[in-house]
Amino acid sequence: MRRFALTFAIFGIAQVVSAQPPTRAQIEEAIAHGSTGDTYGTETVGTVRPGNYLVILSGPMGRISGIAHQRAKAYKPFAVADVPADAAAPELTVGAYPATPSFENGEVIQAPLAEEVLLQPHGVTDAAVTRRPLRQEKEPKTWSNAMGAQYRGVEIHASFPLSVLHELPPGDIDVVILTDGDELRYTLPEAKRKRIE
Repeated sequence: MRRFALTFAIFGIAQVVSAQPPTRAQIEEAIAHGSTGDTYGTETVGTVRPGNYLVILSGPMGRISGIAHQRAKAYKPFAVADVPADAAAPELTVGAYPATPSFENGEVIQAPLAEEVLLQPHGVTDAAVTRRPLRQEKEPKTWSNAMGAQYRGVEIHASFPLSVLHELPPGDIDVVILTDGDELRYTLPEAKRKRIE
């Protein structure tokens, strides 16, 4: 581990860079990669097992390359001028998607209703280092089974400053989903954290 002075200097530079929207060259690179199916800058944690959430974290490069990939699959052109402003924003987007409920051993297994998404250094629950989103949106979800029963859930989409990846201490990050009665935690390993851009 490098000395503190150097660490702070590196983090200071990273925060300045990450606070800026991507350059035209970076956007063109993301489009080129996404158009060939080579998306990057997005990572996943969590699981699709019943009772849990799949969590997708993306930076601007991830969002742009993802859109480019979808447009290419639909045989639609996609250029720099077509990039939505929110896709290029210097923000970290975190989407939490509840797994489809399952009926097991006479019991319905489903994810608790999400209320808010937070970020914390792994294993640390101090409010001083907890990061809350700039904004978030909740989208109701419903499922039904062959017997006509309906189950409800919530997708949650949160946006943080992209600089949060550099402001939090080095190491793994916990994505904390506060629910209607408890919380769920999914760990973003440091290696994945470094690949979000």
